[in-house]
Amino acid sequence: MIETAQAFGVDIGGSGIKAAPVNLEKGEFAEPRLKILTPEVSTPEAVAAIVRQQLEHFEVPETAPVGIAFPAPIKPGRPLDFMANLDQSWIGVDVTAVRTVVTALENICVQAMPGLQDALRAVNGIQVENGTIDIGSLSDAADGLAKADTAMTSAMRQLNGIQTPHLDKLADAVEQVQDRLEPMQDMVHNAAVFASVAPAMLDSDGDAPRTYLILSQTNSELRPGGGLPGSWGTMTIANGTVSIQEFAPPPAEFTTPVV
Repeated sequence: MIETAQAFGVDIGGSGIKAAPVNLEKGEFAEPRLKILTPEVSTPEAVAAIVRQQLEHFEVPETAPVGIAFPAPIKPGRPLDFMANLDQSWIGVDVTAVRTVVTALENICVQAMPGLQDALRAVNGIQVENGTIDIGSLSDAADGLAKADTAMTSAMRQLNGIQTPHLDKLADAVEQVQDRLEPMQDMVHNAAVFASVAPAMLDSDGDAPRTYLILSQTNSELRPGGGLPGSWGTMTIANGTVSIQEFAPPPAEFTTPVV
């Protein structure tokens, strides 16, 4: 079985497919390589089956890094347009989809996760007690959340730009990644926006109390905004403490201009 300090290398050739664990510290094979003849009809599915067989032979865990040497020029973001030593059905298969997914996930791990960890600690410190909202250190996590939001948005843009691969299993894997990351991106974006505006909205520093006008609308006479104001009141927030004044119906008419 492949060890922690090892990677796994695969060399796909026109006559044979070679694979072996590699000792990253010594830069040499950790075990004798396994060579399997390339199928006479070397379609993507046939080659993938052999690579899977080699992975299973060496009991390579899913978390192990895997490097693959491929007998064709790979252009980032573009499907293969030339194949010399394998079946011509490879042409047009977007092998770079795998690279795009790995790159996007790596960027999330490196650029987004640190900010999300800080935000999680900050969120655990939020308290609501006796009408006072204490957001703790959430404002300190705003920069990290903004970076995480940028990284997640960039990753989703990369993933959504992948052309549908011809390999069914690869296409399913890409779709699963997209489906799982999309709601996560929305959540991170909303958290980033909240962290950036909440301190000022809640007057967390106690420097500038905020007063908000609240309109309660009635749908008896629909308007683009929802309806006519049926009652209104104000809400004041000072240093996180919320106080709501009594709501009252609007006057029948205004005796003085309001604007």
